[in-house]
Amino acid sequence: MLDLIVTLVDATSTIYSAFLIEEEGTASSFQGLLESFVAKGLPSSLYTDRGSHYFVTLKAGEAVDKSRLTQVGRALRQLGIEHIPGLFA
Repeated sequence: MLDLIVTLVDATSTIYSAFLIEEEGTASSFQGLLESFVAKGLPSSLYTDRGSHYFVTLKAGEAVDKSRLTQVGRALRQLGIEHIPGLFA
């Protein structure tokens, strides 16, 4: 079994990056972001799911803890990209 990692524009479904990997995580998130940023440049904001490689959520169903950043969150902050958590896990 493999995970399909896709980075796309939600409004248009335009795919910027897509690949298969054994397990989704921080490294695959960075790979998808790198491929997207190289192809299209840096976005002003990025909307992602609430996976643990994107956000810290102390209790399932609760709001993300924006004061505790993951590696991906720290990288996006350093790049000046607003990171928007999805509404659903």
